[in-house]
Amino acid sequence: MVIAEGQVFRCQNRDCGCEIKALRSSVIAHKNPRCGCGADMKKLYRKPMFRALTSDLELTAMRSNKN
Repeated sequence: MVIAEGQVFRCQNRDCGCEIKALRSSVIAHKNPRCGCGADMKKLYRKPMFRALTSDLELTAMRSNKN
């Protein structure tokens, strides 16, 4: 898993509940980070955001598909 800048991870141990925020993106894909208590950390769930397509977005998508 490549970690992107700004992602937040939470410890899966309910007794710990530690959270971290990535300050820089990772260069190499690794497994999920581990907490200091030894438990796996997972990204926080973010609800999907829907947005309306505009003609500008459609043109950009069409241009990128041609290359």
